[in-house]
Amino acid sequence: DDDIDQLRRIQELTQEGPVEVAGDVPDLRLVIAGPDGWGADALGAALATARHGDRVVRTGWVDDADRAALLRGAAALAYPSRYEGFGLPPLEAMAVGTPVVSTDAGALAETCAEGAMVVPVGDVDALAGALHAVVADPAVARRLAVEGPAWAARFDWGRTTAGLVDLYRRATA
Repeated sequence: DDDIDQLRRIQELTQEGPVEVAGDVPDLRLVIAGPDGWGADALGAALATARHGDRVVRTGWVDDADRAALLRGAAALAYPSRYEGFGLPPLEAMAVGTPVVSTDAGALAETCAEGAMVVPVGDVDALAGALHAVVADPAVARRLAVEGPAWAARFDWGRTTAGLVDLYRRATA
């Protein structure tokens, strides 16, 4: 279920390892964008007991313009997905030069590959270490800010559409 997966991902971000990243970077905030769903009460309870829970901002629903602004202004996009079909949010972040830390769930290892830091699903320590590297080491953040857009550019809608058209033509020939 998507809501359960979302809650697990957010709970991973609020566990001790990732929360320690906040301790090292005092002005760092975790922004959770999107409407409340199933598990919102459990999330609220987890944030209430998290060490730096006061530095978590829950925006609720955001429109496309605000989402784009959040991505452009973020120090990093943390994408601790457990089940993923493709991974459009990391590509959107990479395209605007925002460093991405993602898990290797589903197609994410391939989708993110050289444009992001990719960690094993469920490895909270690796997630914390990668996030810390991005927010604490300007060289890492700069490298991803350069490599991310170049990698994301490989995923072109025009090329994808042309490939699908070609596939259908061959299939019906």
